[in-house]
Amino acid sequence: MSFVQDIGKDEIRSGFLVTTDRKKVWEKELEILAVFAELCAQHNLRWWGAYGTALGAVRHQGFIPWDDDIDVFMARPDYDMFCRIARERMPQPYRFIDSYTGPFFRDFAKIMDPRTSAIEYPSRPDLPQGIFLDIFPLGAVPDSEDPAQQMQFILETEIWLLIFSEKTMVEGLRNGDFAFHLSPKEVQALVDLPLRERFRVFESMALDAWGTTGMVNFLYDEMANHKGKFPLADLDETIELPFENVRIPVFKHYENHLTSEYGDWHAFVRGGSAHEGLILSADIPYQEYFSYIQE
Repeated sequence: MSFVQDIGKDEIRSGFLVTTDRKKVWEKELEILAVFAELCAQHNLRWWGAYGTALGAVRHQGFIPWDDDIDVFMARPDYDMFCRIARERMPQPYRFIDSYTGPFFRDFAKIMDPRTSAIEYPSRPDLPQGIFLDIFPLGAVPDSEDPAQQMQFILETEIWLLIFSEKTMVEGLRNGDFAFHLSPKEVQALVDLPLRERFRVFESMALDAWGTTGMVNFLYDEMANHKGKFPLADLDETIELPFENVRIPVFKHYENHLTSEYGDWHAFVRGGSAHEGLILSADIPYQEYFSYIQE
């Protein structure tokens, strides 16, 4: 049995044409999700549908018809454990990609199938670009004006900026354009570290902060736009909802996450996915795709 109903038939869902090609991509994504879920189950690690995946489960009992990816949340301690396991034990042919195994630094991970194509960077044939699952760690974020909570988050943000915008930050500090709460000595010590070691410092701070506040969010979302946080207590109650031909875990109080992220999430707002414009194929490996266009 396939993960997606009537995979060989085009159909209209919520007024949107879902083609067989889109269903084949969904099928591959659910196959990757099954690999992820099995590895989590083996090690008693929790996860939940996130963002459009959670919304799809609640509102559509599957993919949002115009969406083309799967996102999941993990609590920071479980995420860190999963990453350590996945770096060593990801079954073939799937590839695990995070800041320690891939070409980018980012505070989330992917599981990718190299037998497929999801071309995000057409000018970079050197990068792995297969269909993927995104795994986002939840971190503690301030739930009040408590100085200790605010300072913890400020320091995490400053370290993040020294990882991802080092030149701008160092020049700005030198020119007096802005001030850091980190001391000049601490800034210099961080800049002297290799990037991956700097990232370890950030992750260690995020792990130490886990459970110290009553709210959580994907930390980049909180740093970028202060959008999307919801109560830590929501992680304590999980339900399973239909998602295509399988079931996935979501927060029992999913409305907190969905409202914080989307506002009126009940309204059907047709639009592009977060990965709009990707070249997607469940049949052609990304390396083969690049070999064609380079001929």
